[in-house]
Amino acid sequence: HRSTDARFTCSRLVAAGVVLLLLGTIGGILVCPIVKRIWTPSWTLFSGGICLWLLAGFYTVIDIWQFRRWAFPLAVIGTNSIAAYCMAEYLLCGGDSPAPGWIAKNF
Repeated sequence: HRSTDARFTCSRLVAAGVVLLLLGTIGGILVCPIVKRIWTPSWTLFSGGICLWLLAGFYTVIDIWQFRRWAFPLAVIGTNSIAAYCMAEYLLCGGDSPAPGWIAKNF
């Protein structure tokens, strides 16, 4: 029963991704071009479809096939995303200033 529900969920994610990819492509042809830089509506739909396909893939590998060990670093970063952002911003880049951060200055 659980595997049937999981496959149904995965197939719905893939189908929704196909719909968004098609809508984005058609919108890119008829309404406005697919331009990532200015986030056109067609790009938003198109990239949403790609994201749903990626989500379906990760869901299949991690939750259905139970291959979780490789995803531990992703779980750590996802759980501590604000800390990771702050570390990258202030230690590597130096915050709002154009000067390099602490790690870049000292190493």
